[in-house]
Amino acid sequence: MKCYFCGGRTKKQLVTDLYTEGNLYLAVENVPAEVCQQCGERYFSPEVTKKLLALTEGMREHAAVGPPGRKADLTVCDFAAADTQAR
Repeated sequence: MKCYFCGGRTKKQLVTDLYTEGNLYLAVENVPAEVCQQCGERYFSPEVTKKLLALTEGMREHAAVGPPGRKADLTVCDFAAADTQAR
């Protein structure tokens, strides 16, 4: 596949995707993506995007914006092991 932004070639890789909402952070490891070898832009398939959205769906309810220096919660999950059916 060719990168939309720089024209470079992409390669299939497993990446870590970081999602933030207020003071909550979710790191999803081992996410399949096409990654541009020139600029680093990432491309996710529709199926992967759907699962990532399901994983982050409930975070909006619990996110709160606080002052600088606030505490933050970080959740780390493995993409392949994540269960999105219960959400």
